[in-house]
Amino acid sequence: MAQETQKKKTSFFVYVFVIALFVRGGVLFFSLNSFDADPDAYRALAENIYSYGVFGEKEVATAFRPPLYPATLAALIPLQNSDDRSARVDSLRATSEMEKRRHTLIDKLALSRNASIALWHWILGVATVTFTYAGARKLGLSEPLASLAALLVAVDPILLQQSRLVMTETLAAFFAAALLFATILVVQRRPMKKSSCARYLMLGALYGLSTLCRPAFWVFAALALLNLILLELLDCRKKRAAINVLNGDSQSSEPTRRSGGLARIVAFLLGVACLSAPWCARNYRAFGKPILTTTHGGYTLLLANNPELYHHYATASSPLALWNPDEFFERNRRECDEAVKQANVSSPKERELFQDEWSRRYAIDTIKAQPEMFAYSCFIRIAELWRALPNDVERTTQPIARERDRGVLPIKFNSAELKDQARYAVAAFYLVEFFVAVVGCAKLYCARRRNPNKSPIASSPYLWGFLLVLSVQIPHLVYWTNMRMRAPIEVFLPVLASLALASMRNLDNTHKTKSSQNEQN
Repeated sequence: MAQETQKKKTSFFVYVFVIALFVRGGVLFFSLNSFDADPDAYRALAENIYSYGVFGEKEVATAFRPPLYPATLAALIPLQNSDDRSARVDSLRATSEMEKRRHTLIDKLALSRNASIALWHWILGVATVTFTYAGARKLGLSEPLASLAALLVAVDPILLQQSRLVMTETLAAFFAAALLFATILVVQRRPMKKSSCARYLMLGALYGLSTLCRPAFWVFAALALLNLILLELLDCRKKRAAINVLNGDSQSSEPTRRSGGLARIVAFLLGVACLSAPWCARNYRAFGKPILTTTHGGYTLLLANNPELYHHYATASSPLALWNPDEFFERNRRECDEAVKQANVSSPKERELFQDEWSRRYAIDTIKAQPEMFAYSCFIRIAELWRALPNDVERTTQPIARERDRGVLPIKFNSAELKDQARYAVAAFYLVEFFVAVVGCAKLYCARRRNPNKSPIASSPYLWGFLLVLSVQIPHLVYWTNMRMRAPIEVFLPVLASLALASMRNLDNTHKTKSSQNEQN
């Protein structure tokens, strides 16, 4: 009887897992040609890593893009067939006969270049669905509701669309789901044992690894660190109060507890540093400057804060109207080249650093010159990040605009009418998800207000999801933004939407159970 009950409990996610396999795999299988494009040059970086062992162009290093995603693509190249591999490798370096013979057996089992990338994205997508389910279960959702959250992630239009492209959103969404699950798993375990430092070290390493995928995860790591410190302070105060009630000797035990909390924080920081420091050290060797993120930040800041865009915001019929950046790109290239000549910058590395700093200064000067328009543009960027209806970028006549504002339709349509219907279907999906997620937030708030044994907000496991949302929203208040950059958040919104479907009674019971467990611990 117990086995039948257990089978019934696990059957929901089994179905969702199968659906995820077919939906994610089907979209990728029918979109293999989409991997021919390399909009952000990640595949070119991967091929250069494989051929020259340098993250850059031939022997010249770069820090313009984060390194992790192209490094994973470089690891796929030995698995690709000889036609795809030799077309790249032979143009970059001579391949010996011995190397060719050594790859003969591998070539028989190898995939095409596009198929290998699709397989990698398929694995990441299914793993993202799995971590979303596991995280939802750790948050206290029932098995059917956690499965529903995983299903919403499996069919999410943004995640489906970005999985078809050689871009970082698929890996970033995976890290977001894995970080939420790992953080809740590690941090919510109380009281901490001696081995907790090792768990915090591994958790910090996961955060550090995520920063190599997308710099915005640095904001998540910083917010997580602040909350961890707050949790340790709350634990110390709670234990001190309990000792005072029992009239125990707090003089000898309190320093030990404080040192234990400090050790966990230090372990977390060491974990972050162990994975992020090598990239920083490499940049110091290559550029003479310890670049922690990338040299792309200045350009992205200028793209979001330049006179042409501000003029567009002031004169457009709609704040969310598609902007044609052709004039900006032309003027920016011309003025930057002139500034490079005046500064007498010669080497490619110096030019890369100069362009990043020049773009940052130009953006800051624009913001200072038009502070009201900057404040207005911040609200527009919020709307862009959370918009439900994708831009119809395929109809624009400007190729640069199409490249800049990629849509979120996972399938290409020959008919404009069908394309519009698909766009409206995507909008309907997100509008429903947003509404139900807001209801989930309201239910969470009401359940907390009615719980007499409520704990501080910092100790709520749901807080980590909201910190993830903030970690994406905060940098995109000032940096360039569109709806595809919402991809990491799309692993938490379905959890809130599923939470809204839970009855208030069950929700209260969940929080009471959590509170009683915290009190027992």
